[in-house]
Amino acid sequence: MLSPLEKRVVGDINVEYERDLLEVFSKLVRVSGTDDERKAADYLSTKLNGYGVQHTVYEPELYLSQPQRASVTVLGSEQRELLHEDVAMNPKTPSFSKSGMYEGELIPVRTTPGESMADFFAPEVERVNASGKAVLVDGLLFPRLAVAAQAMGARAVVSISPGEWTHEG
Repeated sequence: MLSPLEKRVVGDINVEYERDLLEVFSKLVRVSGTDDERKAADYLSTKLNGYGVQHTVYEPELYLSQPQRASVTVLGSEQRELLHEDVAMNPKTPSFSKSGMYEGELIPVRTTPGESMADFFAPEVERVNASGKAVLVDGLLFPRLAVAAQAMGARAVVSISPGEWTHEG
């Protein structure tokens, strides 16, 4: 059951406003620090001003990492780079990764996600001897997972993000 305030808010929703936002944002590549990010922020600020919403736009100085490219190549009798027809599904490098190249054995390491969203960001990681190897894990590569792999001696981590929590990064 909605409260009177909630009923009023729901009644005031106009899908056209959301459609306008989607139309504008679909034409912008909102990478941190770019002109398109600024255009998106300006658009939102203008809309909020139009609604009479007091707000503050902060402009902090940040050090951002924007990795350019990552790849996985299988070596053997037929060397091939693993690519997906959907560019969004191709390998990506997280901002906290170290630049470089690894060539060697890839071993699977089991991860166990928690029950809540908070646990999602900190899965349990099977402990194995990964000294000098790369580990293959299921799920997004979060710093805790990278630290666990490093503690096991891994030189690289390849994470696969299938299923319900597929993410662009």
